[in-house]
Amino acid sequence: MTIEQSPPPVRATAAEAPPKPALIRRDDFNAFYTREMSAVTVFLMHQGATAYEAADAAHEAMTKLLPDLWQTLDHPRTWLRVTARSRAEQRVRARVTPPSERECRLG
Repeated sequence: MTIEQSPPPVRATAAEAPPKPALIRRDDFNAFYTREMSAVTVFLMHQGATAYEAADAAHEAMTKLLPDLWQTLDHPRTWLRVTARSRAEQRVRARVTPPSERECRLG
């Protein structure tokens, strides 16, 4: 009786591997902002924020990075997402919901 050998493990080739984010020079905040702003906004929308809440929270987090904080952080992308998510959650909690009909009736 012959024992079959299991096939070798499948490894992703360089062409199949997901692309790694491009490194951005620490003195080029404009490039960082351009690349990360839409990604953070979409990330926040997936977390439950509206488009406006997400964009505002992302922009507020970006402004906290300036002028010098973003150059000193080891992981500015991670910091940006954590900070923006916290701000977006505050906005979602503060959302004003319209009162129900029962609350609006006079009498």
